[in-house]
Amino acid sequence: MFLWIWGSNSKEVDLGFVESKVCANCEKTRPFKLILQYCYSHFFFIFGWLTSKKYLLLCEECQHGESVDSNQIEATLDRHPIPFMRRYGWTFLFAYLVGLLLFAIFFWKPE
Repeated sequence: MFLWIWGSNSKEVDLGFVESKVCANCEKTRPFKLILQYCYSHFFFIFGWLTSKKYLLLCEECQHGESVDSNQIEATLDRHPIPFMRRYGWTFLFAYLVGLLLFAIFFWKPE
């Protein structure tokens, strides 16, 4: 039963071709693509938060490559590739719990 409430998952997002350069593994000029790998945890599949993320520049032939600075990459993107509720869903859960607490403090009157 508890597994339906709490969980975690990982996703990989292909952000497309970036450049052609010499691959250290293939030793040939190959196209490289940008990949985002991220892990997240969730509560009721709605309220999520990131546990890790990394951007990789990978050779399209052999899938070997290197990590890239996430701040540098995110500055060049039009929109964030990770869905909002997977990044900041926990804030809605927090706001809901604070709302319940405030309601209990101000409006609940035990008889």
